[in-house]
Amino acid sequence: MPTRVLVADPVGLLRAGVRSALERAGGFVVTEAADEPALLAAVQVERPDLVLLDLYLPPLGAIATLAQLDTEHGPRVIAWALEPEGDQVLGALSAGAIGFLTKDMKADSIIRGLHTALDGQAPIRRSLLTGVIHAFQQVERRDRYGDRAIKLSSRELEVLGLIALGTRNREIADRLQISEFTVKRHVQNILHKLNVPSREVAAHIYRSVFGAEGTPHLAVTL
Repeated sequence: MPTRVLVADPVGLLRAGVRSALERAGGFVVTEAADEPALLAAVQVERPDLVLLDLYLPPLGAIATLAQLDTEHGPRVIAWALEPEGDQVLGALSAGAIGFLTKDMKADSIIRGLHTALDGQAPIRRSLLTGVIHAFQQVERRDRYGDRAIKLSSRELEVLGLIALGTRNREIADRLQISEFTVKRHVQNILHKLNVPSREVAAHIYRSVFGAEGTPHLAVTL
């Protein structure tokens, strides 16, 4: 029985190229979808065994689309993109994709990836593994430190954010329009709540949780 593959990608030339390669290889029946609504409809009608899912599939992308699919009992989904970042690959895998390929792979490599998925294994291009491992380590670090950071008040987070930028107490006091004594009290409270010995270590925790520019990676309830 041929393997039913649904190629979901907004670029018609890519869909046609994959279809042509799979049909030449034999053993595949290919359906195409250009966006999420077309994909969901095709899944219901065609009952594909595998879905090759573009990371940026309209309208909201692969992770949102994966949330609409029964990845446990439905088709096995392999995400793909041209040059994905490690956190994007990890996000797709966490959302239910069983593998991740890149669009610059040769046709025979893509076909091997599909067969790997059919065998119940995870097809991931080797060049992506380093980025995935790094992204996973960052998530683990944020989770570990996030439990500590969530104990801080909104003002303490403001102070710590400025410390992480290398701002001294006098400058923090001027920027927040509070006394330098109050800043020192906030710093003491921060070190106590985070259970760290110095403002440098506290700054490292802040950057691990919120990023180098202070952009939150988690929602802090204050």
